[in-house]
Amino acid sequence: MKQKVSAIYLSLVLILAILIVLNILFTRHFTRFDFTKDHEYTLSKATKTILTNLDAPVTIIVYFSKKVPANLAIVRRQLISTLEDFKAYSHGKIIFKVLDPNKSQEIENQAMRDGIAPVLVEVREKDQAKQQKAYMGIVVKYKDKKDVIQYIAPNSSLEYLLAKSIKKVTTAKKPVIGILQGFDTPPDPRIQAFIDELSSLYDVQPLIFDSTKYNLDKYKVIAIISPHQKLPKKLFADLDKYLASGGRLFIADDEVVGHLNSNPPIGNSNPTGIQKWLKKYGINIRQSFIIDNRCANIQIQQPNFPLPISVPFPYFPIISNFAKHPITKGLEAVIMSFASPIEFKDTNGIKFKPLAYTSELTGLESPPVFFATFKKWSKADFPYHNLIVGLLAESKNWKMIVFGDGDFVQLPRGRRFQQSDNISLAANSIDYLADDMGLMSLRTKGISYKPLKQLNDSTKAFIKYTNFLLPIVLVILLGLFKAHLNSKKRKKLKTN
Repeated sequence: MKQKVSAIYLSLVLILAILIVLNILFTRHFTRFDFTKDHEYTLSKATKTILTNLDAPVTIIVYFSKKVPANLAIVRRQLISTLEDFKAYSHGKIIFKVLDPNKSQEIENQAMRDGIAPVLVEVREKDQAKQQKAYMGIVVKYKDKKDVIQYIAPNSSLEYLLAKSIKKVTTAKKPVIGILQGFDTPPDPRIQAFIDELSSLYDVQPLIFDSTKYNLDKYKVIAIISPHQKLPKKLFADLDKYLASGGRLFIADDEVVGHLNSNPPIGNSNPTGIQKWLKKYGINIRQSFIIDNRCANIQIQQPNFPLPISVPFPYFPIISNFAKHPITKGLEAVIMSFASPIEFKDTNGIKFKPLAYTSELTGLESPPVFFATFKKWSKADFPYHNLIVGLLAESKNWKMIVFGDGDFVQLPRGRRFQQSDNISLAANSIDYLADDMGLMSLRTKGISYKPLKQLNDSTKAFIKYTNFLLPIVLVILLGLFKAHLNSKKRKKLKTN
């Protein structure tokens, strides 16, 4: 008996010793098991590289109110957990503290001096809704540099926001990105979300064409977005030289344009010279309107009815068919408008890689087009499938990414999180062209927009009838099984 008790005590001591050793090991060697689809709770290789290469401490001050609604309290906990991971992988180079500006006037004044402004959030107290002031911002400091994240949206990727901010303040010299100005290209407010996304990692500058003096060689990447005027031949000749010297080019071109506010609404071609110039590189953007069965809705005002109604508009295709490529990794859906298909022809020394396609039900219309907003579309209107809307072309010297739509880049700052995949696709393209692919996968990590998978008619019919018939069949089978059991019981009683 004594030997049995001694064995139990020995086992308990061994288990305790093992737990102590494991605790020491896990403290010194941080690890985590993450089974989420996007590995939301595991730091990416790019983030770990940034953290392990820090040459000086980075101080992160989190100004986050403690008394906030439940959904924001979750963000606060996740933020602290993410910062703990950053601290562990940086070997102490990340120093962070969390302050509640609602706690004291001194901390609130400090938050205001650091550039963090309060926002109004709705809370419920005693079954009544009221608004209160809350702080949800971050300040990242490195040497004499500072970056401010004024507001943390609930659906944002915390790892990406932090890693991007750290890289922004620790990068000595940013590559220069030139965005073509003039020629009726969209003004900065229309592409502000795109510019903001790039500004963290790049020096974004306007490229103003001057036939006498301007230098394209200083730009790591040149972006041409939605010009609505004919471009000069001199510019195309300079772009040829730029590519020949190893340049990188991003083109989001509108070969067709729609005017929904005109009377009647009409769509026309938009000859800028880009289509003709691209053909020498084996690329052709057709001057046709893509119509797609998988599309966004628009608001239409009906006569004698005060409220607008929402109707599908096939000229606004939702692109959710992406190639397997670092540029498109993690993307779910991009909304385009008045897009055109892209074709390519094999050319010596140039490799082509389609990046994005339309759906299985797609059609084409040649301009001019009069938009019938209340038209009842049928399957016969969409005879094509998987038309290319985005393309990567590469040679030994240069790289070029071309999209058959320039509107998808044009999102004002306020709509950044509503259609984040639009900006992610454009920004990822710039990253790839600039050979800076480290944070690309983080832009779409934990994205909130998950479109439903489109099913064909036969699959829908199968699911519908299965849902209807399966319960009936199960009830019948259960009844037959019960009847069989009752029959066996009766036979057994008779034999007894």
